[in-house]
Amino acid sequence: MRANPAAAPAARRPHRRLVALAAAAWLLAASSVGAAPQKADGGIRFTYADASAQAVFWAGEFNSWSPTATPMTRDANGLWSAVVPLPPGTHEYKFVVDGQWFADPENPVTAGDFGNSVVVVSPEGDLVAAAATSNTPYSPQIMIGGRIIGLFQDTHSDEDGRFALRRPNLDIDLGFDIRISDVLKAHWLMNINSEKEDVQDFRSRLNFDRGSLLFTKPKLQILAYDNEAAGTWDDPLHLLGDVGIFHHAYGYQRQGFKLSSQYGGFDTEFHYADNFNAGGTTYPAFIVGDPTNPRFVFESDPVRKSIDLLKTERDGGGYRLVGDQLSKVSSMDRSDANADMFAFRSSRQVLDGVSVGGLFRNDRGFNLGQLVLSKVTGDSTLQILSGRYEQEWLGGGGQVSWTPTTGVRLFAEYLRGTLRMTLLSDATTTDWKLSAIGALAPGTATALGGVTANGDHRTLDDSARLKAGGSWSFAQGDIVLRADVEHQTHSYAAWTQPPTAPAGLPPTDDIIFENAEYQRKNYVDAGRTIDNAMTITRVGWERNWRHYLEREVRTGLHVEVTHFEYDPRTNWQYQLWFPTGNFWLETGEHVVTTDRLTMLGERNVIRVKPSLAVPLLASRAMILEYLGTLSGVTLGRQPKYAESILQFGFDLSRDLRFNTDTRWAKYDDPELSLAKGYVSHFFELEYRFAPTASVAFSWGVDPWVIDPLTNEYAYIGRDVYLIDRNANGFFAETNYLSLAPMIAASEKNLRNERRLQVEAIVRF
Repeated sequence: MRANPAAAPAARRPHRRLVALAAAAWLLAASSVGAAPQKADGGIRFTYADASAQAVFWAGEFNSWSPTATPMTRDANGLWSAVVPLPPGTHEYKFVVDGQWFADPENPVTAGDFGNSVVVVSPEGDLVAAAATSNTPYSPQIMIGGRIIGLFQDTHSDEDGRFALRRPNLDIDLGFDIRISDVLKAHWLMNINSEKEDVQDFRSRLNFDRGSLLFTKPKLQILAYDNEAAGTWDDPLHLLGDVGIFHHAYGYQRQGFKLSSQYGGFDTEFHYADNFNAGGTTYPAFIVGDPTNPRFVFESDPVRKSIDLLKTERDGGGYRLVGDQLSKVSSMDRSDANADMFAFRSSRQVLDGVSVGGLFRNDRGFNLGQLVLSKVTGDSTLQILSGRYEQEWLGGGGQVSWTPTTGVRLFAEYLRGTLRMTLLSDATTTDWKLSAIGALAPGTATALGGVTANGDHRTLDDSARLKAGGSWSFAQGDIVLRADVEHQTHSYAAWTQPPTAPAGLPPTDDIIFENAEYQRKNYVDAGRTIDNAMTITRVGWERNWRHYLEREVRTGLHVEVTHFEYDPRTNWQYQLWFPTGNFWLETGEHVVTTDRLTMLGERNVIRVKPSLAVPLLASRAMILEYLGTLSGVTLGRQPKYAESILQFGFDLSRDLRFNTDTRWAKYDDPELSLAKGYVSHFFELEYRFAPTASVAFSWGVDPWVIDPLTNEYAYIGRDVYLIDRNANGFFAETNYLSLAPMIAASEKNLRNERRLQVEAIVRF
């Protein structure tokens, strides 16, 4: 069921965050500007200060409370004003701000149950002073809204041959939009969901879910947020935001603030955020649990193991260490739950239609772990770096855009960045001397002395990105052409690559235990970096045929060609669609969509996405839409992945609508031994009791579901279904040999899913 909720994700947050937001609100609340009503030529002058408002109207008894009859005009500082020719007498009024009714914040006199502002005009046209009422100088307003969803699913079980009703899900979101003053607004979201709390219905609670404070001046805006969208930067490479396969804005599961200003011709933004998720704050030990009875042992003596991993070679009558050699023993908690982020950007128009800018971002405090790294320095000497570490990446660059004429935009952006390991307070660098070196063992090791390595860095990846392109919109915007080229390079230290287990054998040197990854490996020729690159070429065409067909028929065609260049030593996990090999992706977020699962490991990938939308009968809101995806290594007639989605819907009556959505997916991948097609159907009958209340009866997997991160309806239902069954990039990164049967099983389940669903939505 489609909806437009004003609600929030269901993550539970401590009450301390609510207290912090409230405290910040009162600290900022003393910033009211504007003027009380006063006599002016032609009547009484009213003012309202709100630089972020789009439209403000004066409404009162004088104009029969019309919300549009008396518009107010805005000056350069965001002050709205209107002169109203009021006759003598008492007049009640309010301001209508973007459709919402507000009392005059500069008039302390109110009357009536609705708190209308009041002015009294004398026979001479002067304002008569009146005693203030309980209205405060800030005229605070609280608007309460929300959404209630009741979801009942009855799914057929093949095991017992009957339908089984899963636990009904009742999700209630309660939102508070609070106007604290004319420059400060607050938004808080509370949520009740017994299923997510995993308690009985009567034990569920109203939990704080997200919130924000917005301070607005004409040239200054400050947003403090908690688990809310803070936006996606509009630079071509989206240094901030555009996260993952669903292209989420930045800010979810984060607490932070951003400051935006427009001074001196510069458009500037500072942004800081911290991840509030639990976990990710430990440095996994090589022995887990009580040393006398441990739950897991990777290495009891990691320093000695790193020495034993070193290779030797014959040297006359004896042996020596092989040169240009490293060995490592490491642990890492793959998480960004302890990370914080700082970002900055600033741009300015330098010529007519030409804008230039710079931007920077630094993420630190993720992927915590412990490291022992042994480096050969001579025939019988080595240097060992050991201690705790955290990872960080920093990158920045510049961008330029040019609009030479209406409808034409050209752009370019270059970024340079580094992923590095930062050693912490207990880290040391120690020189060692070996004796009695043998053919299979380095022999006896003696420490010669060491120094602290606190604050030292080890570069893991140097990267550069360049993107250039443009767009052209013409024929009154009915035709849009787009094209761009992006090139990305990565240079990894050789010792970053994880060990590789022989085919068919379980890994012994690369182990996952309790969300931590443990590795040990030797690297010969370690001084030579591993250099990888990716080039993406995109072209797009969008067309509206309204002037030819006398209806809004829309067509589109987007083509993306990706070329990879991988060093033969590159580990599977370091493909550039995975976050392990590409730090520009948000930590833990891949970009492997369903069609890309069969493209992993290929040198060239071509993706073609055609689309068509045809309104058939306007009186019934009847529309037919087609969405296609073709992915392969060449532009041939037999792609490795082909998907067609056909959507059709129309109104049966004023309140009743029928929708259907059919997906056909065909795999043809010899490497994965996949050569099968799958069809899934969805049918829905929706009854609208009112514009804000509806109930839908459906069959099949609903493609429109609540995005678990944004808590808004999105067309991702089938994707989520497949992802939940391991047909996703996370599974492909770590279990590629099992990917083919996982894809087949997930697609088969989607095809065979027999699900009856009743979903009711009320918005208020």
